[in-house]
Order: sequence, then structure tokens, then C-alpha cells
Amino acid sequence: MAELINQARTKAGLPALVYDAELSAQAAKNLKYYQSTGQIPGQSMLYQTAVNGGYSSLGQTMVSGADVKTLVDKQLAKYASQSLLNSKYNSIGLVITETKNGLLCVQLLAAKKNVQVQPRPSQHQHQSLHQHQHQHLRQSRRLSQPLLSLL
Repeated sequence: MAELINQARTKAGLPALVYDAELSAQAAKNLKYYQSTGQIPGQSMLYQTAVNGGYSSLGQTMVSGADVKTLVDKQLAKYASQSLLNSKYNSIGLVITETKNGLLCVQLLAAKKNVQVQPRPSQHQHQSLHQHQHQHLRQSRRLSQPLLSLL
């Protein structure tokens, strides 16, 4: 998913987003809140995350789809200028879970100070992240937990 998101940002002339573990942890909490209440976490929860995490700006998207490419395509169609292609964001955290209707993704994007933005991951970083994502997918399907909590 990271590669698809950052490819879209590169095409738009924007730097790649940097993975943020704190944002992914919060995305997982927001997903759990949604699953237990049926409500998307509101501005007050996002504001608290921003204040506690030292972010100057924070946005959230939630999409569902049959596969990862569909998730990214839906995000680009629905939230491109507000999130994925918004130049103010430099960090990302997300979680994907499998539901009876396909995949569900909660994604947080943030502007964080002192983030080292790299236009594209190195080949080694890309391969490592890709292998890590597939390992999470295999484990999660066996454990019925969120599929991944990273890019």
C-alpha cells in the first residue's frame, strides 16, 4: 500500500510520506472504536492525537474495498486533495483489517516537525517493507487480527 500511495504522491510532485508508528497505533484505536460503536472517531479524538503526538495537522480517512489497490484508488478518488495528495502532510500511519465485506482501512496523515522526508524509499527499504507487509497479512489472516499497521 505504501508504494501505491507514494507513487501517487510522486506523480503529483510531492515527497513520499514517512511511516509513523504512533499514528498507526492511533489508527488501530480508531478502528477498534469504529468496530465497537459504529461511529467514525470525531474531531475531538483527532485533536487529542495531534496534541499528544506533537503534530501540527492531522487528517483521517476510512475506506473499504476488495484489495489494497482498490483501497488506494478509493482514497485518491475521495480524499486526494484533503489527505493523500495534501502537501502539508509528511507522515502516515494506518491499519487494515479483513471484514466479511473485504478490507477496511483507517489511515491517519499528519504534519510532524523534524521528519526526514525522502522522495522514494531505497530498493532495500522497499523490499524490506514489502516483505514485512506480506508477513503481517499471512499472520493476521490466521489470527483474525488487523491485517497490517504500517504503510
